[in-house]
Amino acid sequence: PAVDGSTPHTEDAAAFLAATLLPAMLDGEDLRVAAPVSARTLSGSDEVVTAFTRWDHRLRPPTITTAGPVEPRPPASATGCCFSRGADSMVSAVVERAPAETLTHLIHVVGLEPVHSPATQAEEIRLARHVGDLVGLPVVVPRTNVRRLTDGRCDWADAHGATLASLALATDGLFGRVVVPSTQAVAEIVPFGSSPILEPHLSSESVTVVHDSVSLDRVGKVVLLARDRPDLLPHLKVCWAEDRPDNCGRCGKCLLTMCALQAADALHLATGFPDRIPLEEIRRLRPAPIQSRQHWVAVARALGADGDRGATRGAVLEALRRAARPGPRDRPHQW
Repeated sequence: PAVDGSTPHTEDAAAFLAATLLPAMLDGEDLRVAAPVSARTLSGSDEVVTAFTRWDHRLRPPTITTAGPVEPRPPASATGCCFSRGADSMVSAVVERAPAETLTHLIHVVGLEPVHSPATQAEEIRLARHVGDLVGLPVVVPRTNVRRLTDGRCDWADAHGATLASLALATDGLFGRVVVPSTQAVAEIVPFGSSPILEPHLSSESVTVVHDSVSLDRVGKVVLLARDRPDLLPHLKVCWAEDRPDNCGRCGKCLLTMCALQAADALHLATGFPDRIPLEEIRRLRPAPIQSRQHWVAVARALGADGDRGATRGAVLEALRRAARPGPRDRPHQW
């Protein structure tokens, strides 16, 4: 159902253009959209193609043809925010905004986590709605099979920003603005699939896609939650590695978040994680991507040198040294 009494628009195929743009480039194919497409999205896709081709010179810009432009329509009044319960989307859900940019809904998309069973999906929906109740925002739950298109063609880190933009465009008539939570802070911006120079260019005349503020890094976001909304920390979910609604505590994303929580003296509040950080697991990490290393450097700086935090910091620094100078057996796995 529509969130503000309006009805969804179905004639604009901009969502399909946004979802297929990177897969087409990776396949070396042109794009023919057999339906009208927003002129704004079509024009903005040129900027997205330019960014991707400059980041990866193997990609070929596709020729894009459509059935013509759609008639511009006034945007709906509601503003949604993509919401997964991760640190980025938790902060986007609660951060203070200008009155014209205030969120009216959270959007919890089912189908973006391919390892989730139906039981885990149902629990994820329940928990998302519970957090929505805590922050005073209703939760809309669309479903997608878009990963059938992207998986096997694209690394999810490369594809997820355009995918979220395509899902935002698919809410045309329901939302006039959709916020995509930021992953990178301003000092960390590197070529990445979700970026302030990507998603906004895929906006249409009736749906503005907003890449949220890049003012805080991952540690800063966890500190903000610990200071302003500690009641949300038990519901923090960052793990993608296992079929579960809480966190495994062993994958890189879990370990990074646990270290940030320890730096904020809030690990004990985040009951969806184990209560102790496995330092040996951290020492075995080799964070190869630049963005990942930046996150870990920020965590090391925040931890300090004393007590348990100092021990964790030592493990993080060892992992960073191993990433900088991998052994011969590890070098093939850095790319």
